Formats: sequence, C-alpha cells, structure tokens
Amino acid sequence: DRDLLVTGALLHDVGKTAEFEGEIVYDYSEAGRLIGHLAIGDHIVADMVKEIEDFPERLELKLRHLILSHHGELIKGAVVHPKTREAYVLNLLDEIDSRLDAINKIGEKADDIWSDYIKPLEDFLFFG
Repeated sequence: DRDLLVTGALLHDVGKTAEFEGEIVYDYSEAGRLIGHLAIGDHIVADMVKEIEDFPERLELKLRHLILSHHGELIKGAVVHPKTREAYVLNLLDEIDSRLDAINKIGEKADDIWSDYIKPLEDFLFFG
C-alpha cells in the first residue's frame, strides 16, 4: 500500500518533535528520556486519528505499527518487530537514511578525499 508507506514515512519520526527540546542546542526532553520518540509518535498519531471521522480501525493499526516498528529490532528501540510489507520497507529506508547520515558526518570530518580508517566498517571511505 503505497499511500500507507508514504504516510508512515512522513510520520514515523513525528515523536521527535517532543523528544527533543531547545532552539540552538538540543537535548532530550523529559518525555524523550522516559518514553522516546516511537511511543510519543504513536500517541500523537492516535490522537490525530481520533479527530478524523470514520477513520478505518485497521488502517489506524497499520499506521501506528509503522511508527512503533520502524527501528526494526527491539534492541534498536523498536516497540515491535515489523510485521507488514510497508513496515519492512520503512525500516530499511530508515536504516539507509541513518547510515548515509553517518557517512556524511564522517565525510565532513575527513581532511582529504579519504577518511581515516573506520573500525566498524573495517575500511576507509572515499570522498573524492
């Protein structure tokens, strides 16, 4: 369901709006530290859905599942494992985004076209 996936992609991190606080320097809010952005996001979406008349219950469950499972594994912070095609795709896209962000940060620190040796990757990265 492409529409569900796109909606999940747009909303999966909505809880980060309350997980962090600060204007210049960000830190975790009390809610962010206690329950995290997945639970916060689930709460936000559940409240939004209540405002939409006759919102299909199964669709609400699928959408909330995307938010609660987008980290993929419990050890990575997911509340539940992905159980739908859309949830698996969203998890993979979120993982790709996270890795590319890490690579970009390494590239910003690289003094040359090559990064220093990166132990977790067991390799160097090329930025030329």
